[in-house]
Amino acid sequence: MSNQATKLYQDKNTELSTYIDKLSKVEQQLIEQISSTKDPKEQARLSNNLILIQDTRTNLINALSSINAYYSQNLTGSSHTLEQQTNAVAIMDKEMEQAKKRLAYINEQKENKLRVVEINQYYSASYAEWTHLVKILIITIVAFAIVINMTTYFPGLSSEVYSTLMFIISVTSLYYIFITIVSIYSRDNMVYDEYNWNFNINSAPKMGTDASFTNSFKLPSMMSCIGEKCCQDGTLWNNDIGKCVAPEVSTTTSKCSPGGAK
Repeated sequence: MSNQATKLYQDKNTELSTYIDKLSKVEQQLIEQISSTKDPKEQARLSNNLILIQDTRTNLINALSSINAYYSQNLTGSSHTLEQQTNAVAIMDKEMEQAKKRLAYINEQKENKLRVVEINQYYSASYAEWTHLVKILIITIVAFAIVINMTTYFPGLSSEVYSTLMFIISVTSLYYIFITIVSIYSRDNMVYDEYNWNFNINSAPKMGTDASFTNSFKLPSMMSCIGEKCCQDGTLWNNDIGKCVAPEVSTTTSKCSPGGAK
């Protein structure tokens, strides 16, 4: 085989090996970025880039293997070079697989920690609201006990006042007990701070494509300009009177204004 063909083979071999090394470094950088970011969308974008680079590197490795296999039949020392490069690629693939496993383990641990935090927040908020309900019941019982014992300490208390107090306590306590129970059982099963009203988004009315909106911040037509921007050509804005005037009037007003003459 000619020296030109041998040189071309060596150049292509070196070029492909360089590209593979660069792609391996880019993969390692992407894995570190995925491990450090917390944004799910950013993680998805970086993961897609990582898959694309991995596919490209795999194709380059296959192309390198094909070139080495072809030239190994004609070049004397190509078999040794192919073995070294294949071993190097195998080592890089092994390290990359280990890096992928570490990344998967890190993501799993991160998700578990986030879930534990969410569960703790959920039960803390639920406990606080149930405690609030118990406080309402205790206050209601105490209020009833006070009103019932008032007849002992105040024998002259009329039945109308007694009935009115009992009615007010009953209605007020039932109101607060009702809204608290509704709040408890309307919470979302995953996030306690959110309500789940069983809303079906598919049954919601669709917004028309020709819908128009009015800009509530737009100035009326009679107020399309402010201050000196309202002045027409040949007039000047006079700050003393707040109007647009002719240049002669503006000069005269300035001279007559307080402090204009010394």
